[in-house]
Amino acid sequence: MAAGARGLLGVSVPTVIVGGMNSAAHCDRLLADLRLSTAATFTAICTADEDNVIRCFGGDPAQARPGTLSDTTGGWDGEKPRIAISRSGTTVVVVEDNQFQGSREEVLRPLSRLGRAASAFWNVNANSRLSLAEDGLVQSAFDLYRPDQPHGAAPHA
Repeated sequence: MAAGARGLLGVSVPTVIVGGMNSAAHCDRLLADLRLSTAATFTAICTADEDNVIRCFGGDPAQARPGTLSDTTGGWDGEKPRIAISRSGTTVVVVEDNQFQGSREEVLRPLSRLGRAASAFWNVNANSRLSLAEDGLVQSAFDLYRPDQPHGAAPHA
């Protein structure tokens, strides 16, 4: 898929949705439209391409079909994990509704081999994590409610 492409991706798990998130207003609408206030993960990967990011999340870019974020209305039903993926400049942004794959070391390590990766995760139980990974290592991760307890290869990065 070409950089900056837009469309609904995937029949494989996870189903992947590609759409433009190029303004703060669009991100606000996305949060409201997809009702992400309960639990979500946002992951940003610098200098990566969408296809490789999709693979790191367990998706298959070859299963792509066109679509937009508006095609997902009512589609976040938990039947299949889904990620929304978009490019903003040289950065690929991934949004997971009620999922946390982008906060897991098993996903962050390969993502960070594509470029610097950061993720922010929260859920309804007040669990949260902010993570930074580079060169295949999680450099720093901490609970947003306990920022004084970081861990990782360089906890205070």
